[in-house]
Amino acid sequence: MKKIALIIFDYFDYGGIQKDLDALGGSLRKLAEARCMDVELTLLCMHNRTNAVPQWCDRVETLPPPWYILSNCRRARWFDRKVTQLRQEKCFDLLVGFNRIGNLDFYFAGDDCVKARYEKRPLASLTARGRIFMELERRVFSPPEQGGAGKIFTITRNQQQEFLRCYPGCSTEQMVMMPPNLSPAFLDHSNRDELRRTTRKTFNIADGETVLIQIAAAFHTKGVDRSLQLIGKAKSDDILKDFKFLVVGGSSQRIINAMKARAAGAGLTEDEVIFTGPRQDVRALLCAADLMVHPARAEATGGVLVEALSSGVPALSSSVCGYNCFLEEAKAGIFIPEPFDADEAQECLVSALRRLPELKSAAADYAGRCITPEKFQRSLLEAEMILAAAETATF
Repeated sequence: MKKIALIIFDYFDYGGIQKDLDALGGSLRKLAEARCMDVELTLLCMHNRTNAVPQWCDRVETLPPPWYILSNCRRARWFDRKVTQLRQEKCFDLLVGFNRIGNLDFYFAGDDCVKARYEKRPLASLTARGRIFMELERRVFSPPEQGGAGKIFTITRNQQQEFLRCYPGCSTEQMVMMPPNLSPAFLDHSNRDELRRTTRKTFNIADGETVLIQIAAAFHTKGVDRSLQLIGKAKSDDILKDFKFLVVGGSSQRIINAMKARAAGAGLTEDEVIFTGPRQDVRALLCAADLMVHPARAEATGGVLVEALSSGVPALSSSVCGYNCFLEEAKAGIFIPEPFDADEAQECLVSALRRLPELKSAAADYAGRCITPEKFQRSLLEAEMILAAAETATF
């Protein structure tokens, strides 16, 4: 039996990296069964916020840090050392990580380069948080013989180039460029109109109302506060009328309540802004929408942008989003320049609203022509590489 551990700091529902982990776990299970391989899949994490065992998983192993380690960065360093200990004890044949830790066989690079980020904020790099996270990242991007990851799955060309620039000891042979990953629901374009009708009826949305949507687990990082200010200003300027703004996600009710207060401060009513909380039916919600708003502060990829595109929905996004390239290819996106400026962002929203019919048509056309299983199922390619390595893995 081959033992494979999928490793993440915190496992919870609806997060982008968590969805990538689940997609890979599901593909590993499916492929292993098809090949009659005897594989044990373990979810290894500091915290399992769902208190459940994923369907693809044989067991969950949690390693909670001691109570006296309070900061996230020191918890991450503690967890890194525990994973190193597990490798030394030969508990697993392969280690597949979704956060920055050393001694991995495969690392999924779901985040931007920390070192590049701190180059713009040199004083922040001197804090405990900066020093620890840069050290953990350096461990990942070292040569394998020095504890670096054997293979690194990168998800945009710019991201890969940034890592190679910041870590010249990391070789191009370690890097493997991967396409985006979409679940099968987003690859079925046949039921889009039906989902739009039923979902808008569920939320009492009239036919003539414009629906804007944002999907985010981390409200601050993804710029939900920015979206509320932009939409509130468009409303006060009489540019946006008869609309609903669906805010999907949120890491806690406390954070959702705080954002509701911001919405009220922006002049938006409870009827205009609907905080749905985390939802499973993201595909249906997207089909009901007319424009995705995603002014993220940081976004290595932006899987929600590709999900929106596959649902025929154009997007207003910040220029930091790695998957803007697909919106550009589809001619279905408006991009807020960096550094973020509220007035420039407002002009971008106005442009998106005025060009909405054209952008929606482009998004729907691209979805039908280009969003196919061959192009947008990354997890299957990753699973094939991992299982091939597992077949020959020896400690």
